[in-house]
Formats: sequence, structure tokens, C-alpha cells
Amino acid sequence: MVNKYNAALIGKKGQRGLKWLNEWEAIIAKAIYYNIAKLKKGRWLRDFIFQIRLVAKSFSDKLLDKVNDSTL
Repeated sequence: MVNKYNAALIGKKGQRGLKWLNEWEAIIAKAIYYNIAKLKKGRWLRDFIFQIRLVAKSFSDKLLDKVNDSTL
């Protein structure tokens, strides 16, 4: 699962947008189902933020601030 997850982060050449998001989301669902510790504790959210950064910088910055806020 971790290898599939890492491969989805890198993506296939030209694979972006909804196709990438659908593949990534399916892998996250399996990781949650199988309780994969390496993909828990917010790593998936940070990875998602960095993936969307180029197309939604202000949104990703706000989301990253919330993820890094220890009071939340």
C-alpha cells in the first residue's frame, strides 16, 4: 500500500486533475481500511496540500497552517 501511495504521489506522466485525485483517494481509502500506520497521522493531508499547491496556492497555504496548528 505504501508503494502504491508513493507512486500515486509521483503520478504517471500527464496524469493530473481528477484522474490523479481519484487514484490517490482510492489508495487512501485502502490505507485507512488496512490501518497502514505510515499513511496515517496527517501525512496524507500534507501530501495532498503539496500536490494542489501549484493550482491553489492560497488554499493550500491556509490548509497547511491549520494542519501545523497544534491547538487544532
